[in-house]
Amino acid sequence: QSISVRDNQLHLVLEYNADALNDKRRSECAEMHTGESKATVVCPLLGFMLASDGALVTQVVPQSLLEFSRSCLRSAFAGVVRRSVLTLRFDRFTPLTPAPLYALRKAKRARAVVVTTPTALKSLVLKFLECAHLLDQSMVAKMEGGLVEGHIGRLTLLFEASSETRS
Repeated sequence: QSISVRDNQLHLVLEYNADALNDKRRSECAEMHTGESKATVVCPLLGFMLASDGALVTQVVPQSLLEFSRSCLRSAFAGVVRRSVLTLRFDRFTPLTPAPLYALRKAKRARAVVVTTPTALKSLVLKFLECAHLLDQSMVAKMEGGLVEGHIGRLTLLFEASSETRS
């Protein structure tokens, strides 16, 4: 399978690649119109160039384009250059287990490309924040519980001392 890369596509891919290799990594966003081969040329090239041991390449696409984008990546990486294409599915009702973390770590090591939707990514981040909040609350409760136990212990001693003086 051969592809032809237009000047604007090449410029965009090289710009993204240079920004990703920059130590001051920042998010990048570029607008491309319908029919400019985003899914068939630009994204596979970026997936190939950016995938490394130090980076997890994630392509976030609207739900309506998930299957199409995934199939384009799979066909691009089915030839000489082989890369796995994984789909991250997550929603707010998905219990947080180590499985997604292990899968993403494995994808990073294998230099795979992960395809997901904005909703799945947002749900994963919100679940992480929820768990961090619960952990924080349990730590606060543990600390406050220790203080309460200390105060209760002092009150107990106070009551015991006052009852001894009355006897």
